[in-house]
Amino acid sequence: GDSAELYGRLMVMHNESFGRFAPPAAAWPSPPADHPHNPFDLDQMITDGLITDQAELWGYYRWDNIGPRNTYVEDDQWDAAVGFKGELGDRMNYDVYVQTGRYDSYDLGQYFLYFPGLDEVIINGIDPFSQEGIDLMRTETWQDSYTEQSRAYAHLQIDAWDMFGAGESIALVGVEHVTFDYDNQYDPRSEAGEVGGSSGYSNGGDRDVTSLFLEYLLPITQGTEVSLAGRYDDYSDFGGTFTPSIGFVSNLADTFLVRARWGEGFAAPDMDELYGPSLSGRGFVYDPVVGSDVLVSELYSYSNPDLEPETSESLSVGFNWEFFDGHSLDVTYYDVEIDNVIIFPEAQDLVWADVAGEQWDPEFTRVVRVGGLIREIHSYGTNANRLKASGIDVLVGSSFDTGWGLFDLQAFYSKQLSFKENAFYRGSYQDTRKFPGQPDTRAQLGIGWSMGDHAVSIIGNYIGPHSTEEDQDIDSG
Repeated sequence: GDSAELYGRLMVMHNESFGRFAPPAAAWPSPPADHPHNPFDLDQMITDGLITDQAELWGYYRWDNIGPRNTYVEDDQWDAAVGFKGELGDRMNYDVYVQTGRYDSYDLGQYFLYFPGLDEVIINGIDPFSQEGIDLMRTETWQDSYTEQSRAYAHLQIDAWDMFGAGESIALVGVEHVTFDYDNQYDPRSEAGEVGGSSGYSNGGDRDVTSLFLEYLLPITQGTEVSLAGRYDDYSDFGGTFTPSIGFVSNLADTFLVRARWGEGFAAPDMDELYGPSLSGRGFVYDPVVGSDVLVSELYSYSNPDLEPETSESLSVGFNWEFFDGHSLDVTYYDVEIDNVIIFPEAQDLVWADVAGEQWDPEFTRVVRVGGLIREIHSYGTNANRLKASGIDVLVGSSFDTGWGLFDLQAFYSKQLSFKENAFYRGSYQDTRKFPGQPDTRAQLGIGWSMGDHAVSIIGNYIGPHSTEEDQDIDSG
C-alpha cells in the first residue's frame, strides 16, 4: 500500500573446493643410517670421537610414501528474510523483519598419517615404503560442522517535538533478538590426536542475545545538534551490559564545523573463537635460549569457551573547514582504550613470554621444552591483552572545474601518537609503534580527472618505516 511495504530475500549457495598439501611430517625413531636423506656419516662421527657407538639416530621425516594430503570441501548455505516497513501517521515510521539461515560444511581428507600405524611399522620392523607399511600408516579424516542463526528485529522512529526552535528532534527505539547454534564434529582418530597433519576436537555451543537500543537526535540551534544513544545487550552466556554514547556537531560558521563524540563499547567473542576447531601444524620460531631459529614440530591452536567480552572507551574530536569554495580541510583526533582484548597468541609471542619467565599452566597455553629445546607450543584464545591508541587523521580535498574536465585532489595523512599494548603474551605493556608490521605513519594521495562519460584516477599509498626484525625487549614488565 501507500504507507507500507513488504520485502524479502532468499539466498542459496553451494560450493565445492579441492586442496592439496605437502605430506605429513612426524618423528622417525632409529631410521636406517644409509637412508639417502640422512645427512650424518655415523661411522665417521664415531671414528672422530664426536659420538659413541651407543648413539641412536633420530629425526623427522615427511612421509611422502603415503601421498600428499588431499582435502575435498563442500559448503552449503541458505539465508531468508521477510519484513514490513512503513509509516504510522505523519510522525512515525517503522521496520520489522525476521531472518534465519544456516551454513553447513563437510571436509574430507585423504592420505593423512596414522600414528598408531606408524608405531606398528616401526616396532615390527615393517618396511614403511612397502604397500603393507603404506596401508598401515595411511588414514582419512573428516570434519562436519554447521552454524544456524535466527533474528527478529523491530524499530520505531518518531519525529518528536521542536524544543529549541531549531528543528524537530528525532527518536528511534528498537529491539532485537538473535539466536546462534554451532556444532563441529571431527573424526575420532583426529580427536584422539592419532593423525599427523590434522587435529581437532568436536565441540558446539549456542547463544541467545536480546538487545534494546535508543537513539535521540536533538537540534540545539540551526547549526548545532546533540546525539544520544544507548544500548543494552543481554547474552545468555555473559549476562547483560549497557553501552552509552554522546555526540556533538556544530557549524560555527557556514564553512567551519566542529564535532566530538564519546562512547563505550562491548564486543562478545565470536562463536568460532569460543567453540571453533582446534588446529595443528609445525613451523619455525626464534629461540633466544639457543640464539637461532628452531623448528617446532607440534604447534597447536585452540578455541576457548571461557573467553570474556572485550570492553572499550573511545573519544574523538575534530573539525571540517572549507577554506575556499571546493577546497576543504578535515582533522580528527582519536583516543581509544580496549580492555580484555581477545587474542590467539602466535608461537613467537609465546616464546618471548617463556624466555621472560612466564609460569605456564600445564593444561592451558604453554611452551613445552625437553632438555632446554622447544618441542611443543599450545596456544588458546585468551583475554590476556589490553590496548590504548591515539592519533590524528588529516584529509585535504580540492576540486577544480575547468574547461578540460573536473580535477579532484584527495590527500590523506594518518599519524599514530601512541599505540600501547602487550608486546607479547602477558608481556610488558609498551608503545609498539614501528614494531614489525606496525608503522605509525600512513598517507595516501589521489588525483582524479573526469569529463563526460570518461574518468581517470591515480592513487599512491605511503607506509611509514617499521621494523622487520623480531628481536624484542623481553622484560616481563
